[in-house]
Amino acid sequence: AVDLTTGARNIVSNNSTPDATNPLMSPRDVALDSANNRALVIDTALDAVLAVDLTSGVRTIISDNTTPDATNAFVNQQEIILDSANNRALVLDFNRLLAVDLATGARTIVSNNSIPDAVNPFSDPQHLVLDSSSNRVLVTDRSLRALLAVDLTSGARTILSDFSAPNGLNALANPRGLALDTDNNRVLIVDDGTDAVLAVDLVNGQRVFLSR
Repeated sequence: AVDLTTGARNIVSNNSTPDATNPLMSPRDVALDSANNRALVIDTALDAVLAVDLTSGVRTIISDNTTPDATNAFVNQQEIILDSANNRALVLDFNRLLAVDLATGARTIVSNNSIPDAVNPFSDPQHLVLDSSSNRVLVTDRSLRALLAVDLTSGARTILSDFSAPNGLNALANPRGLALDTDNNRVLIVDDGTDAVLAVDLVNGQRVFLSR
């Protein structure tokens, strides 16, 4: 935890704080679950989603490849976000989007390159953000040089913006992180191919350089 006023750092949890139970091995990403005073962490070596109590630092496995069972086992988790309205986490795991039930740990495939079909398949998805008002997740894909929308009911994938949609102006080169700007109905994308931050209009897919 880093104090945003002073910059002071303190360890919330490590493999001796508060104890050695469920030690972290290769933590990859974290999502804040403030309503439950915990962080949700994906660990690629453990193939797991863990809950870390923000007061005590205690680590608990919510889901791994034996918890609750081996169905839809993790392959290579990349990013996690919280979908609090549905008491689940959404995990980008290789070329698929998984829903992890936070009560049971059960994993369900929301979308992959055959669910619901092979239209607009993932190639190298990088990061995701929840757009709950539209019941979808927005995903950057580095190989496709695109921003995709994934419908959370059907799993259908739609290209919102790429090097030809709506046109080639200010094309994405290597899109990585993204943030939803709901007030302006746009997504902000960090692109390390253009060394820039771009804004992508969620209505027409048009891209504008904000900083480069």
